[in-house]
Amino acid sequence: MWAFENKEVKAIIAAIGGNDAVSLLPYLSPDTITDNPKIFCGYSDIMILHLFCFRAGLMTYYGDNLLTSIAETGGWHPYSRHWFEKTFSDSSAIGEIVPSKEWSASKDNLTDRSYKKVYTPNEGYCRVQGKGKVSGRLFGGHTDLRTLRFPDGSSVVRKEDMNGSILFFEDIPEFCTGDQIEDFFDWLGQMGYLETLSGVIIGRMRMQQSFETYAERIRRIVTGKYHCADLPIMGDLNFGHSSPVCILPYGAEAELDIDSLKFSITESGVKE
Repeated sequence: MWAFENKEVKAIIAAIGGNDAVSLLPYLSPDTITDNPKIFCGYSDIMILHLFCFRAGLMTYYGDNLLTSIAETGGWHPYSRHWFEKTFSDSSAIGEIVPSKEWSASKDNLTDRSYKKVYTPNEGYCRVQGKGKVSGRLFGGHTDLRTLRFPDGSSVVRKEDMNGSILFFEDIPEFCTGDQIEDFFDWLGQMGYLETLSGVIIGRMRMQQSFETYAERIRRIVTGKYHCADLPIMGDLNFGHSSPVCILPYGAEAELDIDSLKFSITESGVKE
């Protein structure tokens, strides 16, 4: 709250992930956030803070953490830096988010200055299912969307958040086994969200594993169980617990063209 209220602070960037951002919720004021809009960026644990800000009407940014992206050993990846600067320093539409030329899910080493992540060539995005071109506002985070609660006991996700949205989600590889991915999409179906979404994009999660392994299980749930065969779903995008990353602004209008395997953010990340 100090950082939001302080006029000298222009942006707030998470240092790293973890599991205790939820403990901050009782001390947050939605009015303070609404009255002092500014850049708030990061991924993983602070998803709960993004969703709190989203309820308060603030566009925040699922993107770079300080230690695990901007200051990672080996240097800030040029792809990540490009989308950071484009999002926060350019008032034009963010535009098409093209795949990076390489990617890595190697764990970070924050103490060995000589350490460098192992990167592998990026084969691009993966079509899971669906057809055509859709648009919607961005909403999402990681797989704890289904379990996290606000202090009043309410879910962090409402049906109106999903209605017409392009859902983005990802997680650490340990939380993204085939069974867990199936469970997540089954939850979306049980809650009635699959039938209201415009589309789904999924971040990269595991090295040396084809996304088709996940795709088959996703189709089993989305198409086989809930009969949503036309819902566009695309995997292997550059965001979340991998390197490099783009930035996804909550509530920003986006477009998913599943036939051409293209994803674009059609409005600016910041206003003049």
